[in-house]
Formats: sequence, C-alpha cells, structure tokens
Amino acid sequence: MVRERSGRLSVRGIRRVPALDGIRGLAILAVLLFHGERISGGFLGVDLFFTLSGFLITTLLVGEWANRGSVDLREFWSRRARRLLPALLLALAMIGGLGLLLAPELAGQVRNEGLASLFYVANWHDIVAGQSYFELFAQRSPLEHMWSLAIEEQFYLVWPLVVLALLRLGGRSLKPLMATTIVLVGLSLAATLALFEGSVSAGRIYYGTDTRAASILIGALLALVLAQWGHVRRIGLRYLIEIVGVGSFAAILLAWLLLDGDSTFLYLGGFPLLAIAAAGVIAAAVHPSRGPLGRRLSFAPLCWLGVVSYGLYLIHWPVFVWLDEDRTGLKGWPLFGVQVAVSLVLAAASYAAIESPIRRGGLARARQLVVVPTAIVLVAAVLVTGSVDPPARPSAASALESELAAARAQADPLLPPVAPGEARPARILLAGDSVPQALGYSLTGIQEDLGVVILNRGETGCDGARSDGRLRWGHGQAQPESEACDDWEESWPGDVEQFQPDASVLMLGVMASADRRVDGEWLHPCEPEFAEWYRGEVEARLDLLEARGSTPVLVTSPYFVLEDQPPDADERIDCVNDIYRSIAAERKGAVLIDLFEHLCDDRGCVDQIDGVELRPDGAHFMDEGAEVVGSWIVSQILAAIAWDGGDEAGADPGVSGPVRQVVYAGDTNGDVLANSLAAEQQAYGVVVTNAAAEACDPALPAPHRWADGVPVDDPSCAEVSPRWQETVASVQPDAVILVLGVNATADHFLLGDWRHPCDPVFRATYHAGVAGAVSALGSTGAKVAVTTQPRFFDDQAPADLGVRLYCLNEVYRSVVASSPQAVLLDLAEFVCPGGSCGTLAESVELRPDGVHYLDAGRQRVNSWLLAQVFPD
Repeated sequence: MVRERSGRLSVRGIRRVPALDGIRGLAILAVLLFHGERISGGFLGVDLFFTLSGFLITTLLVGEWANRGSVDLREFWSRRARRLLPALLLALAMIGGLGLLLAPELAGQVRNEGLASLFYVANWHDIVAGQSYFELFAQRSPLEHMWSLAIEEQFYLVWPLVVLALLRLGGRSLKPLMATTIVLVGLSLAATLALFEGSVSAGRIYYGTDTRAASILIGALLALVLAQWGHVRRIGLRYLIEIVGVGSFAAILLAWLLLDGDSTFLYLGGFPLLAIAAAGVIAAAVHPSRGPLGRRLSFAPLCWLGVVSYGLYLIHWPVFVWLDEDRTGLKGWPLFGVQVAVSLVLAAASYAAIESPIRRGGLARARQLVVVPTAIVLVAAVLVTGSVDPPARPSAASALESELAAARAQADPLLPPVAPGEARPARILLAGDSVPQALGYSLTGIQEDLGVVILNRGETGCDGARSDGRLRWGHGQAQPESEACDDWEESWPGDVEQFQPDASVLMLGVMASADRRVDGEWLHPCEPEFAEWYRGEVEARLDLLEARGSTPVLVTSPYFVLEDQPPDADERIDCVNDIYRSIAAERKGAVLIDLFEHLCDDRGCVDQIDGVELRPDGAHFMDEGAEVVGSWIVSQILAAIAWDGGDEAGADPGVSGPVRQVVYAGDTNGDVLANSLAAEQQAYGVVVTNAAAEACDPALPAPHRWADGVPVDDPSCAEVSPRWQETVASVQPDAVILVLGVNATADHFLLGDWRHPCDPVFRATYHAGVAGAVSALGSTGAKVAVTTQPRFFDDQAPADLGVRLYCLNEVYRSVVASSPQAVLLDLAEFVCPGGSCGTLAESVELRPDGVHYLDAGRQRVNSWLLAQVFPD
C-alpha cells in the first residue's frame, strides 16, 4: 500500500489480498441470487463492485505515481484492455451468434444493445431507450446487465486523467486529489437528488454515469486516505476498524435482503451510504493485521468465485435468459442451480483458456495493435449480421393499433340530452381487453339506434387480472403486461360514480387465455390454481363495477383463429369460459351473456352472419361485424336487466344509498374541491360543507416563505383551525376529508428560525398540528380522511420539492398510523402513479395550472376521494 512518510509518499507494494477476492465473490453471488429471483436487493452487489473498483484502480494509480513520479496511461489502459476485452468479445460473439437461434424476437434489441456494450455506452443506450433495470424479468434481454460494465470502463478512461492532472498539481500531496474526489461525490449525490426531485424515470438515475459515480469515487477516496495516512496501528483503533467493517457488512447484507428497485431510500442517498458501508468492509479486509472479517472473506471457494467473477458476470445473465423454465422444465431452486452450474463452467473455462493467458502476456503488444481492433470489428459484424430483425409477425393487437389509437384520442361520450317525457338511454360500461375495446368503439357510432350510451373502458392487453406482471402464450414466449392494466382500481370507481351505469360488462378476449405468472409460478388457464386466482380477480372487478347498483354482466368468448395461437388455444378458452359461467351462476344479480354458445358449437365458430364478416383478424369484432355481434349483446343485456326506458327526462334518477354529510378541510386545494362538489353534491349522494381556507395550512399557521424569500404571514390562518370543532359539532358529518400540503412545502418560521419541512422542529410541530386537526375534525365520531400531497408544478416551488413532499407525506402517514379514527388517502399515488407526475390522468387534465384541481380534474379527484371514503 502507498503511505506518506515525512511528507513524502512511499510504497510497500500492492499485494494480493484474498479477502478482496472474497468481496468480489460475495458481490457476484448477490447478483446471481437477484437474477435468479431469490433475493430482492441482490442488484446492489453491483455497487459493491463499483466501490471495490474505485479503491483498486486508485490504489494502482497513486502507487505508480509514488514509485515513478508519473503514471504510464498507455500501459494502464493496455492492462485494462487485456483484462476486460477478451471475455467481453467472447460473450458478445456468443450472444450475437446464438441470439437469432434462441430468441429471434429479440434480434434487433440484441444488435443495438450488443453494439452499445461493445463500445461501453450500454448504460446511456438504456437511458435513451427508456428502459428500467427492474423490468428485466419481463424484457428478458440477454444484454440487460451490461450497463454496469459501461460505467466502470468510462471511469477507467476518465479517472486516470483526473488523477494524473491533480497529482502533478499537488506534487507529493494527495490532498488536492482528495478534495476533488469529495466534491465529485457531492456533485454525484446532488445530481441524483435533483433528478429524483424532477420526477425523472428511475432508470435515468439508476443507469446514469453521473448519478452512480459516487459509489466508485467513495472507493477511490478510501484508497487516497490509506495512501496519505496509512493503516491504523493502535490496537484500539484497529478494533474500531473491525467493528465498523462487521457492522458495514451486516448493513449490506440487510440491504440485499430487504431493499428492492422501488426503494425510495436508494434515490435519496442510499447508494452513497451503501458505498460507505462497502468502504468500511474493504478497509477492514485490507488491513495488514488480518481480523475475523478478513479471515471469513478469505474463504477459498468464495475467493475462487471472486477470481472468475468478471467472466461469470458477463455470461450468467444470457444463461439465465436462455435456460429458462420453458426450455428446462425446471422451476425454483432446481432451475437456479442448473443456471448457476452452467454459468460457472463457462466462466471457469473463459478464465482459464482466454482471460488469464492474455492478461499474463500471452498476446504480445505488437499483436495487440492488430488483433484487438480486428476482433472488435468481427464481433460488431456478428452482432449486425447475426441479429437481423426477423419479419414481424402480425398479431391481433397490431392489426388494430392505428385504429384504436385514433379512437382512444376521442373524448368519452357525454350523456345525450333527453327531451321531456322521453325515456333515457340505458348506460352500459364496457370493460376488458382489446376485444371489448374494439367492439365498444364500433358500437359508439350506433348507440343511439340501440337505445344505449356506452362508456368504453376496454384496454389493449388487459383482461382485468393482476399477476406478477408477465404472461406467456402456449408457444412459450413471455412478455410483460401493459402498465395500463394496473389503473383499474383507481379509474373504475370514478367512472362508476360519474357514469352510473345500469349494466357493467366484463368481457374477456385473447389475454385471458394466456399463462400467467402468479406468486412466482406459471399457471395454465386449465389448472385449478389458475381458476382460483382468476376467479378472485374477476370478483374484485365486479365488486367495483356494481358499486352503484349496476348489474354485473359477464360475456364468454368464442374461439380465436390466429396465426400464432398455441395448439391448445380452444381448451384454454373453454376453461376460462367455465370460470365465467361459474361466477355468474353463484354471484347474486350477475348476468351471463354466452357469446360462445351464440357463435360456436363442437365443430367450431361461425365467421360470418348474413354475409357479414365478424372478425377480419380472427380475434376482434370490427366494423359491420362488431355492429352485428354488439347489437345482439346489447339486446341480451337490456332483456336481462328488464330495461323499461329508465327515468323520464327531467327526473332525477337518484342515488342509491343514504345521503352522507361530508366536510372538506385544508388549504386551497381543499377549498377548490369542496366548491366544485357543492355544485354536484346531489349526483354524488352527499351534502358538502366547506371548512377549507384559501392560501392557508391551518395545521401550521406560522409565517412562511417561498423561493422568492419574501415572508408571508396571514393572521387569519390561525383562526381556521379553532373553528373546525365548531363546524363538525354543527354538521355532524359522516366523514371529513383533510387536504393539505401545498403551503406546508414552504419554509416556516418556528422557534426563532426558518425551518425546512424535513427539519426535526418543523416535523414535530407539523405532526402536532395535523394530529390536532384530526382530533378536532373527528371529535363527533366522523371518519377523518387525510390525503397525501402529490408533486405540483409552480414557479415558486422550492428546488428540492420532492424531498420536502416526502417529509410531509411521512408526517401524514405517521399521524394516521397513530389515530384510530383516521384513514390515509394516497392522493399522491393517484395523481402521480409510480412517482411519475404529469398534468394528465385518465385523459382528464387534473391540474391545468400545475397546482390546483380545476374543471374536469376536480370531478375526477372528487369521485376518487369519495369512492375511497365510502367504498360501499
């Protein structure tokens, strides 16, 4: 190691430390377990690699400077190339050559990702492509893991230049380099927080060189500290280093076991904190006086795993992708064992036959100048020619893509006006996948002739069932479910509240006949486990659809006639139809429309009625065919619900259930929502009282200031909260909806100083204020619903708005958790699903000014809030 003596750096030699190989072994083991879906946080093994790489590379560079007074960059990069390129070129050639054979549907993706990996820009390719590392189990690309190697190689290219420049500037002192490293760590963390604050995709933060640099630089900083001051010698400090190392090791293991890619902690400084923990482990492992941690990490099998870790990292994920459950017939731990065994054999062969000989000089420098560029060109050629996109297979979904996209852009149908004395049309809500979606768009054009109004809530790729996010067809090709499939729990209650359908139709299509991955297991539609799971999913949707007294309707499916359907496609449809028939028979008030019996018999299904082609693509009812079949379905529904024309125009159809008293309290958005609801309260079956205050957070009436720094103090805000108890005593509400958060994001003047929302004094004061508000508003026994605050967009918003909102929402959650009469309504998740905020949700502009719920947005938010407060 390098150290300073009498103001000069000296070197004792860079020895091989077995414990460092053990650390590599642990890191690759964590990655293997993650990719085998055994532990949720194993992806953090990559961060351990990052920190270790920063430590080792910086140690080499500073050591060479101390010995020679210079750094031979050409030799440094040559050593890196001999270490990294051979195995990479071999892996890419294999993946490109076998990709077309084993996964032809990924040919174009393999080509693009392979070229990006070859030139070490895979991470930025993934960012531009909008990919998420945590969707890799759905995408199953064999090159999804190459992003981390790209970041390390970018570090190897740039960091030596920075080190050499600052060493020349500092002479024999490492302090300028240390100071610069600390600044760069801070900048990396600031970039992460700023991007998180800006609500960019998690992929941008996870893949970014700038955002992930901190993990590498913290390892580099450890190397500089040891080079400047050496290892501790005093026995007490040595014990302390060991304790820190063991504690850090335990923290890393817990992170691997408990965290996942959605953990907010990681994006609010967690990655650098785990890098510091990794540095603690490394510091204990490399100490000349080896302690218990170093001895455990020097376990021979673990060290061997670390020695071959580079090749193992390269090859294991393609093996995991190709040796999957479909090809092996295995699942769970047996499948994982086979995948790891094959990966180890290939990695060991690569290390013994290619990596080690070339690294030890098996290829002369003169030959390197010819062989390396030639190999790169050849591998690039393999990737380009061996991964030509195969002809696209037409599918039922792609045949409708442009037509449905155009139709989807149209607004939902409004309830048509009805002249006095005339019967109103029946309201039918249609839900399911692209089959009812296409049917609904065709029926909209003739709904007046049919005497109905149709609200089309079909969604391409969604049959209305939640699995693990993946499905596959009978030929074994797995694919991710559409992200839109997760929105029904939030959107359907609002649709039912506003539309008040007389019948709600759930119609299955192609998607229901696919295998689904549930709790880590693939289920076939004819397996009892599938029937139990799918039945529960359908029942949950029917519960929402009939919440306002609507009649639930289930429609069976005819057989499909598709080019690439599985050989047992008809059997799959029979099994799912049986599930629908069973639900309809046992569910009180449910209606079954047996479309299968109408169109099919034991010889097959008709493709024409009176010369009209029903399904041009073999799956979707379109054009005249949709009108023929849809008209029959509508007639069956109207007969089943005994529709007699409904209420006459001008008569209030009424709202089922009792009228509820609701009080809105809070700040400006509470005021806006209450005023909007007051104009429509009869339609919602409520009487609303507005106790909110414009431009005030009554739970925190202290002076506040925004980004412009101008203090704002409205004394009337302090008068709002005391009136709440008087209001609820007078109204005796069934529920109170407390909407806070916009004003609370500002700094407030508390205990003689301006306090940030994450300041302990601020949080304690605000917690007491919100808890007091809940107590006052619920003093008559009302349910108090506290909303979280979504991100807003305003010129006065603080730069660190995301962090502020995180702290505020934690206060709301804490208050609700400690109050038996309070419930939490996660408005932040409704407005910003998955943390991605915009101004649009469900085709309705929620907040035209970026802050306040206006126009149709108020209706959508009020519908959602009331559906959560009064689920019955």
